[in-house]
Amino acid sequence: MKFFASRCAAAVVQSGLAALLALALPAHAAEGAVQALAWDDLRPASVEEVADPFAQMPDEQVEMLRVFVRSRVLEARGFPMTDDARRTREDLAGKLAAQGVDVDAVLAKRDAVIAARRRAAEAGVPALDGRKVELAGYLLPVAALDPRRPEYVLVPAPGACSHALPPPPNQIVRVRPSKPIAIAGFYAPATVAGTMRQRLESGSVNVLDGERVLASAYAIDDADVVPRDR
Repeated sequence: MKFFASRCAAAVVQSGLAALLALALPAHAAEGAVQALAWDDLRPASVEEVADPFAQMPDEQVEMLRVFVRSRVLEARGFPMTDDARRTREDLAGKLAAQGVDVDAVLAKRDAVIAARRRAAEAGVPALDGRKVELAGYLLPVAALDPRRPEYVLVPAPGACSHALPPPPNQIVRVRPSKPIAIAGFYAPATVAGTMRQRLESGSVNVLDGERVLASAYAIDDADVVPRDR
């Protein structure tokens, strides 16, 4: 009888824990459930912040730095550099130093800002990896290795990569349909469903103003693609 009572007590405790866990987990966390995503769900909640060294710098100093950097980059790439051009660069460095600007230190901070922004743009949401999801957007064909298996990228809005900077990688999803699909033209509206993978890839797409290479932070392989009205 004591054994039976202890087993019953253990069952009550386990069922209580299960109930608490069910309350603690969001509805989409249930196994097998499909989570309908918004594009903002693909961005991490927090990103690395790095102080921008140019934020409080006068426009005149920013312009001098721009000319200085352009001269240095051209020389590093092997372009011919005249003595006058080198003297101009040295004069700019001297003027900036006289104004309290350490050129090398500022440029090192600039590189740190660029790297941090790149990491933020590529950062995905680890919790989405392996999750069954669906996401609505617009499809662009990607140059695929196997022409018999067309591939696409899904972007948040029509025209997102034409006449403007493309979205960051965490706002682009590489899509490999499970079966052939019929889409017309650029930016075909569609809803894509399948298992989300956090995987950085790049691919060449043809957009209205030419060919571009886009990086994507996510991929859905064997995706179910349903065309929709705009």
